[in-house]
Amino acid sequence: LADARKQLALLGEADQAQLLSEDAEALFRRDKTSFAAVESALRIVQLAQAQAEQSGRTDTRWASAFARQSRLFAEKFPQETNRAAMNLLAAGRVCEQVGLISEATSCYTTIEERYPESPFQESIAGSLRRLRLPGQKLTEFGGSTVEGGHVTIDQFAGHPVLIIFWSANSKQFA
Repeated sequence: LADARKQLALLGEADQAQLLSEDAEALFRRDKTSFAAVESALRIVQLAQAQAEQSGRTDTRWASAFARQSRLFAEKFPQETNRAAMNLLAAGRVCEQVGLISEATSCYTTIEERYPESPFQESIAGSLRRLRLPGQKLTEFGGSTVEGGHVTIDQFAGHPVLIIFWSANSKQFA
């Protein structure tokens, strides 16, 4: 029933999304560890994900809903480590793609806090580090110069610095 409601909601029947939500809540209240409670809540997450992927950058509310539903699933079903972490990871990436940086950070942080020993923690470590960089002092940065010398960020203390990253196979620089 939950899958049928999700499919109908994706086809535009908004009342089915509401019914899916009501069903999921009723099943959770009855037995929060039941297969039916987990599966119906998962369908809500999947519905939000499908809507987020369909709307792309045109309507970021769905990406935000996907992130919110993923965090809620992780909170309600702590025993569903893999499913929760996979949805949080996917929601974080979708949010990053549409520019919802605080939502993405929240999804990744939930993985960091709830699943510190999981492989998912390893996969978000770099993203979290990057998302936490804005506003932080750049302390370690340096590299080779075109002339064969070495440059460090310390050489530019007190001056504005623009750092541009590109790939050797970038079309712009090829």
